[in-house]
Amino acid sequence: MCSMLLTMSDLADLVSSLNLDITQYGWIAAGVIVLTSIGFNIHYIRLKKQIKLKQEELSCMENEEYRLFRLFHELTEAVERDTSIAQLYRVITHGAMDVFEGAKGAGVYLLDRQTKSVLTPKYLSEDLTPLVKIKGMDFTELVSRQRSINVPYKQSEIFTEVIQGRSVLNLAGADLKSWFKTDYPDLPSDLKIMVGPLILNSSVLGILVLTGEGNSAYSRNDQAVFEALCEQGAHTLGNAILHRDVADKRRLDQELFLATEVQKILLPRTDPEFNGYQIHGINRPARMISGDYFDYVRFSQDELGIVIGDVTGKGVSAGLLMSMCRSTIRSLATREGINIESLLPKANRLLFSDMREDMFITVGMALINRETDQVAIARAGHESVLWYHAKTNEVSLINPKGIALGLDEGPVFERMLEVQNITLEAGDIILLTTDGIREAENLEGKQFGLTILEEIICIYGKDGVGNLVAKIEEAVADFSQSKNQLDDITVVAIQKS
Repeated sequence: MCSMLLTMSDLADLVSSLNLDITQYGWIAAGVIVLTSIGFNIHYIRLKKQIKLKQEELSCMENEEYRLFRLFHELTEAVERDTSIAQLYRVITHGAMDVFEGAKGAGVYLLDRQTKSVLTPKYLSEDLTPLVKIKGMDFTELVSRQRSINVPYKQSEIFTEVIQGRSVLNLAGADLKSWFKTDYPDLPSDLKIMVGPLILNSSVLGILVLTGEGNSAYSRNDQAVFEALCEQGAHTLGNAILHRDVADKRRLDQELFLATEVQKILLPRTDPEFNGYQIHGINRPARMISGDYFDYVRFSQDELGIVIGDVTGKGVSAGLLMSMCRSTIRSLATREGINIESLLPKANRLLFSDMREDMFITVGMALINRETDQVAIARAGHESVLWYHAKTNEVSLINPKGIALGLDEGPVFERMLEVQNITLEAGDIILLTTDGIREAENLEGKQFGLTILEEIICIYGKDGVGNLVAKIEEAVADFSQSKNQLDDITVVAIQKS
């Protein structure tokens, strides 16, 4: 426009170069002034339009940022109210759609915390366009089922780029179509999207997806706002997940503590009084819940059963199965005419139907009959019973045959079960143990073993069962040299007075 304007000297030169009368000079000057005025007006109108557009753009940005901060405030209030994580997913999703005018859909996906390869839809709006292609599923079915489908993120090139590149993708039109090649013929032609990673402490929690209508991508300011939303959303969700995990851990710890207390109640709290015999046992769990147990069961006035058991595995499941085994054996022992030969097969049949295929229980049992002064011993797949002979200061092993409870429903178990009767002399000791003693390891990985156990029995066998069990426990601790206990430790010693 400036090229249309003439200086006064330019005008004078132009007039002097023309051979015109004064009237013609006047018309020329007037024309120049009119043209100059028109030029100024056109330039002013254009500037005014540009200023208006800028003002509208700034107003839109301000409104967008206001809605974003309003969403941040809503998220903060939700966290302070201790809103559920499921509700936070909804707030973030609908909040994203409110922030961006014209948004058609949004959704939050989280990565599986174990594999870090599968995206789980946590909350998707109704009109969210799927950005993955599931083999054997058409677009209509995918739209209706996308809320319930866990997606390996590598099935979507967009999701893969966002998670691995850790940056927002802002696509529309042909640029968006190129990501799907020929694999997504149903993709709307006027679709535009933004997909961003939810990152907390350098770890990708998941992604936030936003879809809208338009042939051009979202603006730079829109993308900056979306990036801020992803950052705040990740921070909110990360803190909420951490809070939930801490609460869950506290609740689990409390439940485990209560379970431990209940299990302690199930174990004998005092040694039994049984004329002619001294009996003492201990149980030291490797974890809060023990898979080992021991018990004293009255069969009759003159018969006392000593039971020791070891459930395969550790933790809560082993503890529950141990409790079932204890209750079953106690219940059967009260029946008239029951003995070891009949009790263990019945217990096996009752427990078998409630046990998983990968679980079993080894049981060692000694039934003392003070009327006959005999001890009946059976092993259902359990450790050898050690017999300390006081006269000779020697240890021998008692190994009647038998398989663990839960391995067979009945016939094989009954056929394999043997019972061995022995007669103890004064000072003799029978020792029932679980494998936690013999398999205890030191820092070099060497096991405690049977030889050391026999040596300790020979050294302390004459000092009474209480002292013997204490020395065994002490020796195992010294041998392990502060190494964490790998398995439950249970010992029961029976001595003939």
